[in-house]
Amino acid sequence: MAPQPRCGRNSLTFISLLSKQTKEWVHVVERLLAFAENMSFCWTTIAVRSIEILERDPGLGAVGGRVMLPDGREEASALPGVIISCGVCLRKEVLDRVGGFRPEFFRKAGEYDFSFRIWEAGYRVERFEDLVYRHDKALTNRDLDLSQRMDLRNNLILAERFLPDDLRADYRRDWIHRYSAFARYDDCETAVVRALGEAKGWEHRERTAGRQVLSRSFWRPCFSGANSRS
Repeated sequence: MAPQPRCGRNSLTFISLLSKQTKEWVHVVERLLAFAENMSFCWTTIAVRSIEILERDPGLGAVGGRVMLPDGREEASALPGVIISCGVCLRKEVLDRVGGFRPEFFRKAGEYDFSFRIWEAGYRVERFEDLVYRHDKALTNRDLDLSQRMDLRNNLILAERFLPDDLRADYRRDWIHRYSAFARYDDCETAVVRALGEAKGWEHRERTAGRQVLSRSFWRPCFSGANSRS
């Protein structure tokens, strides 16, 4: 059997997604967009099935799948209702309505901000376990200090921007504990200090500009995993 053609950065014509600065690309297919991050791809049968799923359900804004790394491990967002940008197909109308990735999330957590806006616009995000993407990224030679700093800082921005008053403090405390532990494991304690300082400035900015608090109807499907299908 001949190998399937694959959808990825090197086999399709791509356009740049505005304000995303880390080699994120989109391929326009009529009313749909297939995200393909640098060094990620899927077989064309997966892309076709994703399109079929979206065409059957007008309320579905984005369809994601499993993402496999070169060493056999899997990559996924921490919350089930959040896309992972190297393995998702979504409606172009969604991008037109909610906008693209915001520049403050040039590294880490951009998919969370983007997905929260998709849900708030009235669409759903679902993950299908039979849709499999490959992400052949390098697992070494990354700037760990920058990565750990952006992870903590950007999650704290999310807490300030989207979470209601009665949940914000709990999530802030949990995320500080979580990402500080990751940073300590990688000997990046200074990244935590810088992240907390920068996040303090964003806290003031979000409070002054006006928070974009998520509606309660969003919480269960995004946080519970009810939107993941086999």
